[in-house]
Amino acid sequence: MIIVSGKYSAKIFWITLFVTKFISSCTWDVSLFSSLFLYLVTGGWRYARAVLLTIPRDLLALSVLFRLYLMLYLTAWRQHGLRDIFAAQVRRKGRDAVAVVHLDSKWTYGDLDDYSNRIGNFLISKGIKRQQNIVLFMETEPQYIALWLGASKVGIATGLINSNVRRDALVKCLMQLNPEAVIVGGSLVEAVMEAGIVPEGKLPKGRDVILFPPKTKTKTQWGTDLVATQITHLPLADAISASSTASPPPPTKPFALTDVLIYVFTSGTSGMPKAAIITLSRYMFMCSAIHYFCGIRPDDVMYIPLPIYHTAGGIVGVGQMLFFGVQIALRTRFSASKFWSDCIKYDCTVIQYVGETLRYLLSQPHSPEETQHKVRLATGNGVRREIWVDFVKRFGIKQVGEYYGATESNSNLANSENKVGSLGFTSIILPWAYPVILVKTDLETGEVVRDPKTGLCILCEYGEVGQLVGRIKRSSPVRNFEGYINREETSRKVISNVKCFGDKYFLSGDLLVQDELGFFYFVDRLGDTFRWRGENVSTTEVENLVAKAINFADCAVYGVKVPGNEGRAGMLALSLYDNAYGGNNNSALTEGHARADVRPEILEAELLNDLADVFGKQLPIYARPLFVRFMKALDTTDTFKFKKINMMKTGFDINATNDRIYYLNTKANVYNRLDADVYQRILVNQIRF
Repeated sequence: MIIVSGKYSAKIFWITLFVTKFISSCTWDVSLFSSLFLYLVTGGWRYARAVLLTIPRDLLALSVLFRLYLMLYLTAWRQHGLRDIFAAQVRRKGRDAVAVVHLDSKWTYGDLDDYSNRIGNFLISKGIKRQQNIVLFMETEPQYIALWLGASKVGIATGLINSNVRRDALVKCLMQLNPEAVIVGGSLVEAVMEAGIVPEGKLPKGRDVILFPPKTKTKTQWGTDLVATQITHLPLADAISASSTASPPPPTKPFALTDVLIYVFTSGTSGMPKAAIITLSRYMFMCSAIHYFCGIRPDDVMYIPLPIYHTAGGIVGVGQMLFFGVQIALRTRFSASKFWSDCIKYDCTVIQYVGETLRYLLSQPHSPEETQHKVRLATGNGVRREIWVDFVKRFGIKQVGEYYGATESNSNLANSENKVGSLGFTSIILPWAYPVILVKTDLETGEVVRDPKTGLCILCEYGEVGQLVGRIKRSSPVRNFEGYINREETSRKVISNVKCFGDKYFLSGDLLVQDELGFFYFVDRLGDTFRWRGENVSTTEVENLVAKAINFADCAVYGVKVPGNEGRAGMLALSLYDNAYGGNNNSALTEGHARADVRPEILEAELLNDLADVFGKQLPIYARPLFVRFMKALDTTDTFKFKKINMMKTGFDINATNDRIYYLNTKANVYNRLDADVYQRILVNQIRF
């Protein structure tokens, strides 16, 4: 008796029967064709169709995966580190070849090699040893790359701290890494003094410096008065000029794929940033996978308008130059108004995006530059389906290489097929080749759903929403999960007994759905999806609708508690004024709503009437936002993700904010101003939703 379950169970049964019959009889008799016929009519045609459609895609993906594994294992066998890989790139490209452009300056491969050698030799002279840490706290510029590259040449890991963190957050970042030295950019020395890391007035303003903590046997207590007074510093220029450009002596112990290269801090959308461990193998895999899947070429010029202390810019982007000889063009801060003129200036053929940056470009007025560029590929993550279509159509981009993967994740996906809205795929023919799956998850508790009989996780069928998880295999340079410096935080992202007892998987915290061809589509963050009136509400779905309805304005949807009600009600936050991204207009009050001679309250009312009409026509009752909050600007991370945690805490409490808040009058289907009287009536359930 054959017992099968899960995806295509009937099909597996008939395939088994078909193969059995074929083996037992080498003649094409009636029974054989009967088995084939039964397989097809019981639904097998769907699987057969999917196989035929995806064979070319999967063969390409398998060849890329094989190439990545081969590259990693050869690197391990040769005991090469990044210094060896970059040295080979310098020889291949030539020392005079341009590696990085920034503003009007150009850095050649020779420049990067010399500068990184200087910093490596300097760190050795200061007694900093292999597997110890330093920290880099600077804004985006070519020197940034050379500094951590130089540290890696002598086996020292570099923590890349977000240049926007301040005070307590900055101190906690340093405490996580316990660095032997901190390199601070001239524009950030005041931030270091404000945080109490160094006493006020001790550092020269506007000059890059290196800070050295006092030598102690215990962990340095950064930010305390005692330590601050003992910090010594040295101008970075002096340190570099006094060091040799000769290649620094390699560590006595050979390099390995498991060596920590850098630490990248998570964006901190729901709390303090956490230091994710990026080993050499992890760095190589992330940048190489995008290179091969998206078809990036060595003669391309890649525009990186993103901060290079994050994964997208610092690994996927910078890695193209370090590993493949792709020239990169850096911009210190993203500017929508200067975007296309930069692409023309630097002759870019590939651009990077993340989060909402493509929406900011669409919000710009039309200009001649937007069609005079040579860009053929846009690669990044987090673009909404509607924005994807409009972006390609307006700017004439041939390919969008969307990919998926958190900084610390082992569950990366890439869309090599230019499939609109998809963030990648896995093979339906050979799913074991890349073990990334969806499991059912309780949206209220965030816990995975297990089969009460077996205790194992329940896998999602095609078309079912589930949490993405990836198989952890310690011996694999691709499947391993290093996690964070904080091991407790790491353990929270690991789950056991998923498909069989004893296995371990990485928990992504993201809800996705997979179609019958194996393509994945983003649904929501697990913490963002909420339940109202017994139904699940996807914040992403509502945000997409709002953004389209109000000219791609900044908007965030989240759930808030309403006393006396189960679950959480939907709340919408809108940006009232223009934001600062290069002067582009991303306010909600755009197009027909923007009139300077009319009070904001009247404009808001008009906008809300339009939104109420859109919601009534296109959203089910349970998904319609019950509250709307107008804000000057929505707080975002450097990767343009909205920080919803504070907005969720404030909720619709008018006493906790000066922003104007409206509530949905469900009987009249209009949004009315929320005042103190109405607020109290909602709290005591005199107004019900």
